[in-house]
Amino acid sequence: MTDQRGSLLWRAEARRGVLTFAKRSRLESGFGWLSDEGTIDSCRPPELWINARMTYVFSLAFLAGEGDCTEFAAHGVEALSTLFHDDDDNGWSAEGFFERAVSDGVRDGLPGICYTPDWAGKPVVAERFQWVMAEAILAADALAKATGEERYRGFADRWWQEVNTHFADPHDRQLASRIVTDNGGV
Repeated sequence: MTDQRGSLLWRAEARRGVLTFAKRSRLESGFGWLSDEGTIDSCRPPELWINARMTYVFSLAFLAGEGDCTEFAAHGVEALSTLFHDDDDNGWSAEGFFERAVSDGVRDGLPGICYTPDWAGKPVVAERFQWVMAEAILAADALAKATGEERYRGFADRWWQEVNTHFADPHDRQLASRIVTDNGGV
């Protein structure tokens, strides 16, 4: 990289490096798990959350000026519309997905949301990250708008309060990247 760490040029070069790595996740249909070396883990089946995230990443990259990411974003939309389509709910069960995330991620009245639960819903990663809160607030807000149900607005409002209380510095309102509770965040 040819410019000072954190500069616009540095960030653009770093983004291109991450995208080059991410593009290796493309499967015939959707996106797959990548190892640390950037190879597809063929022992793992395609996952909805990976495909949703990769579609989001490539869409944002296109908006940031990475024009070659359009085909990857479209590939993700195609997989979400076919491979992961839920015929019973005429699309995806966003409400069911949200309920499972809340059930697994919001625990014991602790602030923040668990980033990574295992299949049984037990937290694997102890830290609570602010970007997980941002994603949860956006999901709750989208569901409130789509369904008209106020309970989703309640989740979004509660989580905004948690961000302000536990992630934002009271003096300059800058957000910390994570919090760890007294018992390790679990």
